[in-house]
Amino acid sequence: MAKELAILAVSMITLLVAGYAAYSVMELSDTPSPRQVSAEKDYTGELKSIQASLNDVHKKLEALESDMAELQTIKDALDEIDHQTQPVVQKPTQSTPTLDITTDKTSYTVGESIIITANGVLPQGAVKLDLYSSLDELIATQIVYSDSAGKLVYEMKLPSFIKTGNYKLKALYNNIVDEIIVSVSGSTQSTTETSSDDTTSTQSDPIVTTTSGLSFSLDKGSYKPDEIVWVSGKGAPNSAVVLKMTSPDGKIQMANTSTLSDGSFKPVFVLPSDAKAGDWVIVATQGDKEAKVTLKVYTQ
Repeated sequence: MAKELAILAVSMITLLVAGYAAYSVMELSDTPSPRQVSAEKDYTGELKSIQASLNDVHKKLEALESDMAELQTIKDALDEIDHQTQPVVQKPTQSTPTLDITTDKTSYTVGESIIITANGVLPQGAVKLDLYSSLDELIATQIVYSDSAGKLVYEMKLPSFIKTGNYKLKALYNNIVDEIIVSVSGSTQSTTETSSDDTTSTQSDPIVTTTSGLSFSLDKGSYKPDEIVWVSGKGAPNSAVVLKMTSPDGKIQMANTSTLSDGSFKPVFVLPSDAKAGDWVIVATQGDKEAKVTLKVYTQ
């Protein structure tokens, strides 16, 4: 703005000087009369004053341009300092939830407990733990919770009737799955037990009824509460099989499975701890085919 005003002032002064010059030329072009000659005025002093003013304006303009250049340099330096001192705002990173389960060891014997630790769980988080056989049949399931700090340690006791082999421990938390394989050895088999009057035998043969194209058998014919009933059957390959186990008092357990390419299927049932003594019936159905096995449960 100051520069523009200075330029305007110079322009006006220049126009004034040009006017005086034109006027002087016009007067000199005419033949002056004696009276005019005597009346002429000398403008030399005014012209020198105007010239001095112009020189002063030019000097001030040069000084102003120098000051403006210096101010621009200072402004650029201040902008750079301001840019360098601006706080860096980092966007919060969203971490992907993870789940990692570990066990105190990888090999166990029947009757031992698996000490399970789950990492990556939020405080009071629910984790579903499933134990599967090597045939991918569910053996046991449990929902456990972490503490107020997110720590989760759970002791899963292996049943005394579990068989030797590899088992898959699967954990589910917030749709995140982690798995680990543990091995179990030292399987025990139920032995025949008889009382003095031979009325509490725990060993008998199952009663089997089969149909053409579908059949199955059990690992034994009599069981105690909490034991696992291992089923081994044969049917049409790559097809669904529905099994229903009914207790003497009418309670029902269901198991859904599918046959492999060779037609085999091997689901399991877990007898409840309060299983009622007597005859239990397992019925397998595949399409319009049905097979039935009767087993004994003893409580002594």
